[in-house]
Amino acid sequence: MLAAYGVWDDVIGTPAEMMDYLLDSYLRRRRWEWEEQAVHMVNALGTALDENPKKRESSDPLRALSRLGVKVPDVQR
Repeated sequence: MLAAYGVWDDVIGTPAEMMDYLLDSYLRRRRWEWEEQAVHMVNALGTALDENPKKRESSDPLRALSRLGVKVPDVQR
């Protein structure tokens, strides 16, 4: 990347090589975000169209973990 005062640090490669790497990294991250968003939208649509919606017993994540056998702190609520 650019060192202090705009001097390029040649240890990590030329500016063109780094730009290619940064662009590729950005595009891969954006593609992953789009895929995750698509999965979330399909899951939300499936939940909305479900004829028999599942009832949540509790929205407490500690209680849900406890039912799975995970040791959780005993918090009195």
